[in-house]
Formats: sequence, C-alpha cells, structure tokens
Amino acid sequence: MAGEDFSQRASHDRLSAITDGVYAVALTLLALEIVVPSVNSIHSSAQLNDYMVNNLLPQLSLYLISFIILSNFWASTNAIPMYKKVDNTILTINLAILALVVLIPFSTSFVLSFYHYSQSVIIFSLIILLVGLLYLILYIYLFKENLVKERIYKFIEPHKRIMLIELSIPPVLALISIVLALFNPLAGMYVYVIVLFATMIKKIAKRFIKN
Repeated sequence: MAGEDFSQRASHDRLSAITDGVYAVALTLLALEIVVPSVNSIHSSAQLNDYMVNNLLPQLSLYLISFIILSNFWASTNAIPMYKKVDNTILTINLAILALVVLIPFSTSFVLSFYHYSQSVIIFSLIILLVGLLYLILYIYLFKENLVKERIYKFIEPHKRIMLIELSIPPVLALISIVLALFNPLAGMYVYVIVLFATMIKKIAKRFIKN
C-alpha cells in the first residue's frame, strides 16, 4: 500500500514537473518572438517612432493576449494535485495538451507575420480551441470517473457546474474567433482583446467593491 502511494505521488510529481516545464518554455518563447529592429534599419527618431507604432505595439499586444491565455490554461493544471491517480487517460490528455501548448508561440508569431490573412488567425484560434476542449474533457472525465480526492471533492462539488462553464469559455471564444476570421482576420483577434479587457475590468471592479 505504501509502495502504491509512493508510485502515485511520483506520477503526480513527474506530471506536474513536465507540465510546469512546458508552460515555462512556452511563456518564454512568447517573449523571444518579439523582434528587435536592426540598428542599421533605424536612422532617425521618426523611424523609431514609426517602428514602435506599426511593429512593436502590435507585437506587444499579441504577446500580452497569448501570455494571458497561456497563464489561464496553466492555472487549469492546478487539477493535477487533486487526482486520485494518474491513469493512461489522464496522462494522454495532459500530454496532448502540452503538445498543443508548445505550438502557441509559433501560432502567435504566425499571426504577427500574416495578421491580414484568415488562415493565420484560424490556426491560432484552432490551437486555443483544442487546448480548451481537452481541459474541459479532462475535468469531465475526473468528475465522471470519481478520480478527485475525497477531501478536495467535497469543497469543489458545489462549484462543479460553474467550473465546467468557466472551462467552456476558451473553446467557445476560439470558435467565435474562427468564424469571425473567415470574414475579417482582425475581427477574429479583437474577440480576445475585448474579452480579456472585460475580464480585467471585472476583476478590478470586484476588488474595488470589496475595498
């Protein structure tokens, strides 16, 4: 029994370690996608201002969007410590998520290079859609198969439906983005900006009300 507990604890630790590692790399790669202009390409303050407005600002904006999305997905990995065990299904879903997460920096760079094409926004949103769906499937599986530790489940059980609704937001948002991108690529990206901005305002308002 003690050996089994140790084995499960080791499985949890290994899964947590690789998950945190992949997210750390993905978040770092986002910053590396921000391009610094060559010194030889900037010859005046006016050119630097033009670069900052037309290149740097869009890069930083998309970096912020992707960073927040990745951070929210990483927060979903808080589920790992509450697993009773790491079975093959849980392991497969988590690895599939990580395989997609490492593509987010690429898709971010792809949008920056081809933001005026629908395909770039669709690829970006498709990855977000798949990651969001996998997290939703993971939590549904945990609840359905009763794989949440009892001492934790008694606290989250009253909020289970709200948790699933919140997990549904990223894939729904990504689906809306894909549909809009078919008609206007920028509109597909503006969806994330509007929702993330609204979320920030909501959190600030809640803190203000509490104070």
